[in-house]
Amino acid sequence: RLSPKNLKFYRILSPLIKYILGKVKRIFCQSRYDFERYASLLGNSAAIIETGNIKYDNINGQCGKLPLKEIWAKSKILVCGSVWPQELEVICGAFFAVKNTGSNIKIVIAPRHIEKIPAISQFLKLKGLYYLKWQDVKNKVYDERLKQIDAILVDEMGILNSFYSASDIAFVGGTLNEVGGHNLLEPAVFSKPVLFGPNYQNAFEAGQKLILKGGGFLVKEEKDFAGRISLLLNNSALHKNASLASRKSLEELQGATEKILSHIRLY
Repeated sequence: RLSPKNLKFYRILSPLIKYILGKVKRIFCQSRYDFERYASLLGNSAAIIETGNIKYDNINGQCGKLPLKEIWAKSKILVCGSVWPQELEVICGAFFAVKNTGSNIKIVIAPRHIEKIPAISQFLKLKGLYYLKWQDVKNKVYDERLKQIDAILVDEMGILNSFYSASDIAFVGGTLNEVGGHNLLEPAVFSKPVLFGPNYQNAFEAGQKLILKGGGFLVKEEKDFAGRISLLLNNSALHKNASLASRKSLEELQGATEKILSHIRLY
């Protein structure tokens, strides 16, 4: 990947960069945009090949089974993964807006960084979101309190896939702040509609594919976030089509590893 920011920096060192990359036989690019940036930097495209992103080949559906549907038997579940504290205002606002329409919706918040749990906990309390931490939930599956809470705050690493698999709708974080987005296609392996904010430049091709296929939806602020959730939950045909399209988006972006290996084998 070659970002616009790095391209500007490399152009300052253009003679040196051209010399170094001139020794490289092949540059395998994630997208057409990266291809064009390398070509503009080098002045030719002879050694540049667009293969796609190998990280999409590493997405799999391996996960543990969580008792979310047993805890929230008649509820719809929104899972917000890789969330940053700066995104919580919009996320919680959208959740309450949907809930206040009478929707039986629950939310799972999985922070990007586990050390942010204290700050996130304080924020949720200030917002009046009734929640329990996942570590507590695991030991209290049949506690009546679990059926009454609005949210689960995930305080354990490595189990986000399990929550995505149990969701009805997924939101991928790092897209409502300036981070630039995390892996938008992780929920797609479980055929879940994917919501994400406007700052998804770190996963641009995935976001564009999801939007194009109808498996993912851009949400810029609280109002359209809430509106998109309500639309998906109240329109079963739309939800089904979006679920199938999200999986299709992932499949169409896979295959980069084999493309790269096929070129390496030539040497």
